[in-house]
Parts: sequence; structure tokens; C-alpha cells
Amino acid sequence: MLGLALLLGGCAMSPEQLAYRQRLERGFATPDDYQHFRTPDAQQLKLDAAARDILPRSATSLDRELMVAAGAGNAEQIKKLVQEGAHANATDDWGNTPLLRAVQSGNVESVHLLLNEGADVNGRDAALSPLGAATLLGYTRVAELLIHSGADVNVLDKNDQTPLMTAVKLNRLMMAGLLLDAGANGAVRFSNGENLLALAVNQNFPDMLDLLLRHGLDPNLADANGLTALYWAEYLQRPELAQRLLAAGADPARAHVKILESRAYDNGEF
Repeated sequence: MLGLALLLGGCAMSPEQLAYRQRLERGFATPDDYQHFRTPDAQQLKLDAAARDILPRSATSLDRELMVAAGAGNAEQIKKLVQEGAHANATDDWGNTPLLRAVQSGNVESVHLLLNEGADVNGRDAALSPLGAATLLGYTRVAELLIHSGADVNVLDKNDQTPLMTAVKLNRLMMAGLLLDAGANGAVRFSNGENLLALAVNQNFPDMLDLLLRHGLDPNLADANGLTALYWAEYLQRPELAQRLLAAGADPARAHVKILESRAYDNGEF
């Protein structure tokens, strides 16, 4: 969170100024505050704008209209409501923001408009970040825009999964490639201990396996049980996948592990 000290160019805050900042951020600043702190007009406008844009707020009726317009991908209505004072970072009772709703609509123009209005590209308290939602729904152009706008490609959802984990699970090749190109961490594990290479083998996703290997994932990367993707390719009798792993440098010796040494995965978890 930006503090008043940053907004005032780095000067230190007194306790009174700190309290003033908190009132500004909550929308409770009074004319007496303005007189007491003698903030110049231009500086006051900067403070007000920053406090308004940085922090979320509970949705007003105008904000709720913005949520509806964003969910419908209605860019013209979004523009109108923002001009009338609707807040680009308002949240509803579930932590959804207008940006998240726009992402869910798949409308690139609406997403772009809200980002230009200062919407937080990484969302707030919803189960999914905007990028996570775009990945889940397969909206590659929306995801590309979010990444270009600074979205965290390794952000976790409430299931502790990154967008890349979702893309691999759903076999979304373009999305996975986009995320990997943007620096997404490929050496992640699901809560059951499975890694991305093992998932691609277990789900029989040869193209996804190739994509992960081309982006430099270690073919000898082990899961939580010490088992590699090559182990699973041989165990599941998928010689084509095994050959791809071997060609990428997988160690054959790492595949010869007794299945009894491992624990079962919870395949019922999404």
C-alpha cells in the first residue's frame, strides 16, 4: 500500500498525518483536515486520487452497475459508469472486482478499459486472480493483455495453484506457452505432490509434455515421492512419451523405482 510519505515525495509522516492518510483512504477526510494540513490544491488532488485508486471499497449501487456491465463485456456502459464515478477497484461480497468480471466475460476491450482506469491487475480477495480466471476459461488474448499489464504469472489461487498449473491440467497449449514465455515457474507441485511433467504423462498429453520440455523443464524433476515423469511413462506403458523424455535427457536409472515406495495420488482433486 502506498503511504502518504510516498505520495508527498518521501517526507516522513507524523501520527496526525498517518491518521489523515487513513481517513483519506476510507473516504472520511473532512474540510477541517484540509485546513489543518494546509495541503496545496494540486497535492490534495493527488492524495485523493491515490487513496481512491489504490484501495478497494465495498460496492455502491453505481459500482454494482459496473460489475454487471463488466460481466456482460459492455465496454460502452463501463466507460459511462466510470465517468459517473463508479470505482474500478470496488469489490462485491465475494471479493470480485469489475476487472475479474470483465475477464470472465472474455471481452478484451472491457478488460483494457478497466486496466486503463487503474484496476488492480492482480485482483483482490476472490478465489481466482484475473489471470487465473482467463487461464481457466481459455481466454488467451485476455491473458496476454493482463500479462502485458504486469499480472503476476505465478500468483496462487485459493487452491494454491498457479495459472500454469491450471493450463497444464486443462491441456491448454497456447495458454501454457504464453505463461512459460512470461516467466511462469514450471518446477511447481500440486498439493498431491505431482509435478507438471508427471501430470502431462499421467494425462497422456504428448504435446504438453513437448512444450514443457522445450521450455527447459528438467526431465529428471521428481515428484513428492521421488518419482520422475519417465518412471510414470514406463509404468503406464506409454513408450512414445518415454522416448520424448529420454531424448530430452531423462536418466533411465531414475525410472527404476518400486511402485511400493510411493504413495497414491489423490486423483479426485481438481
